[in-house]
Amino acid sequence: MGYSSVSFDPAAIATASDAASSALVAAASASDAASSALAAAGGVSDAASNALSAATVAQSKASDASSAAVYATKVAVLNPTPANVSATGMMASFAASEAVAFGNLCYLNANGFMAKADADSAGLGPVVAMALSSIANAATGPFLLHGIVRNDAWNWTPGNKLYLSCTGGTITATQPTGADDVIQVVGVATHADRIYFKPSADIITHL
Repeated sequence: MGYSSVSFDPAAIATASDAASSALVAAASASDAASSALAAAGGVSDAASNALSAATVAQSKASDASSAAVYATKVAVLNPTPANVSATGMMASFAASEAVAFGNLCYLNANGFMAKADADSAGLGPVVAMALSSIANAATGPFLLHGIVRNDAWNWTPGNKLYLSCTGGTITATQPTGADDVIQVVGVATHADRIYFKPSADIITHL
């Protein structure tokens, strides 16, 4: 059996070994670069996610601020010390079906006109407004629907409930007690000369 001879070149082997080592180093470097690139991409993704979250929070706060601003414009701040024979609050103009004077309690009749309310008759109520000036029959004038009204001629006891009286258009601190009288709270005295006017929707007929 014959044998072929094989010769080894140490220099070539060393060169090949060095080449292999260099290739391994290059591969490792490429792997590190790839890892760094992935990490950077992840960082960009996290930064974008954080920015989006911050934007969402900012938008929510802006929406809340906007809602608060809208609410603030709708809140009425009443002046607790209006001038004598005047009022502050929610008002509207209506035509009167008869002559009324400042402070008269009125109801809205079937024709859409304001008329003096009277606790003697359920048909002459309920009170929905107070006249804020002298208004002639068929004329139009200002009426208070809800608010604070002042008249230095009054002498109420602060904290007392006030009612529609049995004298057309007037206020009383005494609850009506006659048969079939209408009992309607129209407000509360805040001072001797001032009333928080807020007609109650609860109407009771005295037996």
